[in-house]
Amino acid sequence: GLNQRSVRERAEKLLQQQPPTVRIQWENRAQREASGELQEALAGDRKALLKLLHEWPFTSVGDTALLSLTKSAFTRGEWEQATSYVALARQRGVPIEHITEQLPDLPVSAVGGGQQIATANNLSRPAPNRLWQWSESVWDEPQLVSSAGGLNQPDLIPALEENVWQVQITNDLVIGRTPLRIVALNKASGNVVWSLKTDTIQRPDYLSNDPSITLSPAELARMSTLGRLTIQGNRVYFYDGFQPLQRGTRPFGARLPAMHIRSKLQPTRLVALDLLPQPRIRWIAGPKPAADYILTTAAGESVLQSPSPLAAQNTNFEFSGLPVVSGECVFALANESESHWVRCLSQQTGELLWEQPVAFRVGNQRGARFSGARKESGFCGVAGNVVVVALSSELAVGLSRIDGRLLWANSTHHAFDNATTRRLVQDDPRPFEPRVIHGRLLWSPPPSRDLYCLDTETGKTLWQVPRQPEGASMLKGSHDSYCAYEGAASLILVGSRHIRAIRHSDGQTIWKLGIPAQTGRGIATANSCLLPIADGSVIAIDLETGTLAGKLPQLESDGVIGGLSSNGSLICATTPTSVQAFEASAAQLERQPQALASLNHSRLLWRAGREDEAIEELLLIAGANGNESAAATQVAVEVLLSNLAAARFEADDSVDVGLTLARLNRFSLTNVQSLRRQILTAGQIPPDALSVIPINADWWIRADVASQELNSSPPQLPPVGTTHWLERQTLIPHASDEAVRLATEMRSKWPEGAESVLLRPPEPDEKTKRFLNELRGSNARSTSIDLRQPPEPSAIHFSEQMLLYNESRLAELLEGASDIPHLPSWHRDRLAVIQVDGQREVYRLDAMTGAVSTGRRLPAPLTVMDAEPNASAPGLLPMFDAETVGMLSLLHKGAPQVLWSRRLPVSGAEIMPVIPGTVGPSFFTVMAGESLFCLHPVTGSVLWRRRLPAGPPAPT
Repeated sequence: GLNQRSVRERAEKLLQQQPPTVRIQWENRAQREASGELQEALAGDRKALLKLLHEWPFTSVGDTALLSLTKSAFTRGEWEQATSYVALARQRGVPIEHITEQLPDLPVSAVGGGQQIATANNLSRPAPNRLWQWSESVWDEPQLVSSAGGLNQPDLIPALEENVWQVQITNDLVIGRTPLRIVALNKASGNVVWSLKTDTIQRPDYLSNDPSITLSPAELARMSTLGRLTIQGNRVYFYDGFQPLQRGTRPFGARLPAMHIRSKLQPTRLVALDLLPQPRIRWIAGPKPAADYILTTAAGESVLQSPSPLAAQNTNFEFSGLPVVSGECVFALANESESHWVRCLSQQTGELLWEQPVAFRVGNQRGARFSGARKESGFCGVAGNVVVVALSSELAVGLSRIDGRLLWANSTHHAFDNATTRRLVQDDPRPFEPRVIHGRLLWSPPPSRDLYCLDTETGKTLWQVPRQPEGASMLKGSHDSYCAYEGAASLILVGSRHIRAIRHSDGQTIWKLGIPAQTGRGIATANSCLLPIADGSVIAIDLETGTLAGKLPQLESDGVIGGLSSNGSLICATTPTSVQAFEASAAQLERQPQALASLNHSRLLWRAGREDEAIEELLLIAGANGNESAAATQVAVEVLLSNLAAARFEADDSVDVGLTLARLNRFSLTNVQSLRRQILTAGQIPPDALSVIPINADWWIRADVASQELNSSPPQLPPVGTTHWLERQTLIPHASDEAVRLATEMRSKWPEGAESVLLRPPEPDEKTKRFLNELRGSNARSTSIDLRQPPEPSAIHFSEQMLLYNESRLAELLEGASDIPHLPSWHRDRLAVIQVDGQREVYRLDAMTGAVSTGRRLPAPLTVMDAEPNASAPGLLPMFDAETVGMLSLLHKGAPQVLWSRRLPVSGAEIMPVIPGTVGPSFFTVMAGESLFCLHPVTGSVLWRRRLPAGPPAPT
């Protein structure tokens, strides 16, 4: 009385319960009888695909037919049919993830599959205020203090440059790992819901007191087998029982092998942990732990009974790479002393379904000194019906997911023909984490400097590109480390100091961007990427244009931000001993009612990266004449003025100067704001005319040097002018305008093939003289070159000393200068304060040309301080002596100009003279005698004065 569908479902369930030997026989029969029919059906016969789908379940033939039907339903827009195919794939255990990743518009019900792990489809910037923080104390564990102690302190930030630790965010929990335990935190509060203590590091007795077994903080931070968990549905898979590679029971005596035990810890046990209804050990693959696992909750501690490992399993394995869950199987890469295996385990019971050796070690290729300490590391992934394995021995293989038979192999061993060559390679790049993406393997076996793309169906190399991007903005030695995002047409690769997009088809670079040092892995979606930076902040990158997507507010943290994880509404930063949680700004914005514009809503828009909307809303509030009108006006004007400062003095190309000025014109500015606007818009300096331009996050180069090195046209001079044009008679006396122009052109071009002296130390005088003669050309004044030896220590950089010649007063003035203040990076020239006839004069010096401006006499024998290193008070240098204070401005043509100076009415000055403080956009603090003054930096007017007694009053 059963219909055909019910009979088929019962038959499939019965087949699913059969042992591995029966499943392998069923797969072999499908290959013999239906492989030819499948190839014909893939040409477009949907009816034939449906027939194969029902006739050959749980085989590669049926799985391929199902995947083809799923893609076809999606491209035709048949959403209900696509949903049913995805549900059937999950029921049969067919790996559908690589298909659903390509279907971003597929309904949630089709791709959710009941998984508890939460993912972020739309990445939002983190709100600056920290939601909660949780830290693990390791100070009670002496063996971990040197490895994990103080990892949250700024002093150990360099150790986190290769940090791979990340947490997993579920619907209710944040689950992560520390060197001591696995911990589940409440997603809203950060409180510990439960924790499971692990026996992370197991030392043989003869090594228990040996210090060489200790991991360094950097080595701990890059242990992915320890720092990451695999979560599938309501089950967690983790490695445990880490042991040093040197095996044996002999007493510790020989020191030679022990030198290489350091940082060579490998896991020996794979554990499956069920999360619901309450945590329990599902199964163990590997040796049973010495003691049962202890689960700690708010109610107390409880013992989790550890099931005995299955007798059929070989427990003498060391695992590498992360376990991969696909369908009803768990795939793990395991190493023996001389061989490497792929093991396929049942997800429900841990039973070994099949195992296949993929590589063997023949003899000792590295000598006795290295044989005991080196083990191959590797990666295991799944693409459709192919299990892909990539080993550090430069071998990649593809195995059948059904029975483990070898499908293909690919080796790049020809790149390094012997071990001696390999050891001589200097500056080995950081390893690249392999990734299976859309049926392709991205792989770079160490110490290769190239990135390979392999077809997972055939094993053929599709393309090969260098891991280090080229270009003036790229830092040498920064190689691709991991893939942050894979799109339909492009891949986002991140290195130590760069991020770039490459085409999926041929690996060619689309765009590239230099970034600062990081403290962990970033996260990305289709349009945006967030990266944790060593200064404790997070930067956002627009993946469509390859530019910084604005500036994020400084996060509330302890100075260290770790690897990022997100589920859309929550962003977590992880180190080996801490987790910090930040609410996504978009989640805050959704909770804010949008019926009426408000300052709070504008602030949330700004945090979410929607700056234009935030400014327009501030303009709306400011024009409404409501309670928040004055505050909105002040905020909007400050934001717009800050944008103008960034455009002029920080070369921020993302600022639309014209639009910013148009918005400013809609406000009634105060006198101070009008003055700042005039300063910031008087003669906009184009980015190519700044004194230095950024090469990457750490290195800058002078704009004129860059043009000479690239043999390009010289940069345009800024509208404010330089002393070369204003005081050319000092450079070339009695020369015509044409001679000056030709000499300038010759100075801006380097002879073809000549070496640059600007980027090299000084060489012998004869060679330098010849080169400078070529540089100046025949149209310049014909005089002998007499290079002066700079004083020790030199007041200027050697690259500038190379261009000083005898008709310039530059060297003379520098030698006699009493003050050479430090100027902002955007200012092209230098300043020197000279004592002349008992008076101090300030000169503007162009070290590239030797030009000197006319001296400007200071109103008193004042000392000129360094410029403030910020754009809020651009080009202002405080001056002071015992009783007088003043301000020097760089924003004037020709020589600098004294804005103002005044004597302060002080008392007790003989005890405490004038001490200048901080300069800001509208304040300048000065301590004089027993009084603290706040002056206006542009006008010098006293804004307020406070008396600060030097001590308690004398007794009466």
